[in-house]
Amino acid sequence: MKTFKEAGPLRSGFFASLLLATTILNQLSCQNQQGPLNHPQPNQRDRPASHSFLGLTEQEANSRAQQLGLQARVTRRDGQSFIITKELRPDRINFEIDRNQVTKADYY
Repeated sequence: MKTFKEAGPLRSGFFASLLLATTILNQLSCQNQQGPLNHPQPNQRDRPASHSFLGLTEQEANSRAQQLGLQARVTRRDGQSFIITKELRPDRINFEIDRNQVTKADYY
């Protein structure tokens, strides 16, 4: 019986089959994926200026964002930055909070 090392053509055929199977599975998995997430795209003129949130307490800022149909997210609180996702969401306002007050607000 030949060892795996001695079975040259058999070994190369195995790897070619493995490569082909991987390529086919990859193509099939890509076909089932939907396009990029479609988040609501509010008109930039309809959303309030980010500086209008400055000085509000965290609770006031969250309430105001909710009333305006915005998703609010705290990206930093009292010097501690949080891990955040990088996708652009025009309907999300990001807050930096120091001593329970919004010190920075921005859309991204």
